Amino acid sequence: MNCAILIEVQIFRSSEVEQFRSPVYQRPPAGGSRSRWRQLHEKDFFGKGVCMSRYAVIFPGIGYHVDKPLLYFGKMLARKNGYEIIEVPYGNFKKGIKGNAEKMKEAFESALEQSEKLLADVRWEDAEEILFISKSIGTIVAGAFAQQKSLRVRHVWFTPLKETFLFDGSADAIAFHGTADPWASDEDIEEGCRQNGIPLTEIPGANHSLETGDALTDLANLTKVMEAVSSWL
Repeated sequence: MNCAILIEVQIFRSSEVEQFRSPVYQRPPAGGSRSRWRQLHEKDFFGKGVCMSRYAVIFPGIGYHVDKPLLYFGKMLARKNGYEIIEVPYGNFKKGIKGNAEKMKEAFESALEQSEKLLADVRWEDAEEILFISKSIGTIVAGAFAQQKSLRVRHVWFTPLKETFLFDGSADAIAFHGTADPWASDEDIEEGCRQNGIPLTEIPGANHSLETGDALTDLANLTKVMEAVSSWL
């Protein structure tokens, strides 16, 4: 476990020190930075470490591996915020899954089974906070896994599917969807997020990778998406 000690070389008013000293989990103060609150809350003013595990688990898509842009930069943001990264590199799916309910079900079951094996040694009980960053079918697998293990999880959903809401529709989540996504309709994703109070960012004209085909537009959209994730973390 990485329990590096953060030493703050700043002077705080005594009221601020007392506000952030307690090791008991609390919500950040209104208007405060969540990341900044975490730094102060988990390490006391004199540099004494409070060793708290935070796991960020990466559930990829069918053809969207963990080092493609959304998941790669999502991992970077999680790591910057003090999470230990755990990747779930499942694979070996059949071709022709899109639009085929039977093959989609088989892919989901295979990914979930592989996830259970790959994550078998994770000590979930040691985690103060668990973050699942997922893409496409991975959003369904992440929800099903959290439900099976009775885990309290925060989710980042990149291009969720209609079935995502079946397992963890009421999750503490943030979602991103492209309006030209051939795997999921705007109506299904908008309705699922609306019913469950999940913030949704839609990228106009973007496909299932949140890309439009225009490099500069895609870079700008990627920045927008990561800024939203960073603020939510």
